[in-house]
Amino acid sequence: MCHIFNLDNLDSCSAIEQGATLDFLTFYYKDRDITSWSPSGEIRNKYAYQDGTVLTSFRFEPLLYGSLTEGGETFLATVIRPYLTATDTLGLPVTMPRTKSDRVLIGRNAFVYDIKLSSPSGQVIILSRGLVEVVPDVTRNL
Repeated sequence: MCHIFNLDNLDSCSAIEQGATLDFLTFYYKDRDITSWSPSGEIRNKYAYQDGTVLTSFRFEPLLYGSLTEGGETFLATVIRPYLTATDTLGLPVTMPRTKSDRVLIGRNAFVYDIKLSSPSGQVIILSRGLVEVVPDVTRNL
């Protein structure tokens, strides 16, 4: 589970910044070429079973399979890179601010997301899911 929150990552801003491009997520699916699969992902104000509304959908760079080296280890993997454009994030509502002692209230101070991969035969893998915080934009580009 990957949370996209400020409070979980105090050394850097990991929340979605309204009006900014989100492009810091990268996932590796090791030892398998799944470039024929289709990625999808959504951010909702609540879970789908709670009739949550889709706030935006992730976009994806083309899936790539190849040899990678990270931390001195070389391996084969499919690279999955979801992103949101500045226009996508500008349309997101801001979550209410919270402190470390505040309870997470989905739909108020956090939204939910997931990222899935679907095979041509219908197999589905949930690659990542978690909570999202959206912080407000200060400067509007004219």
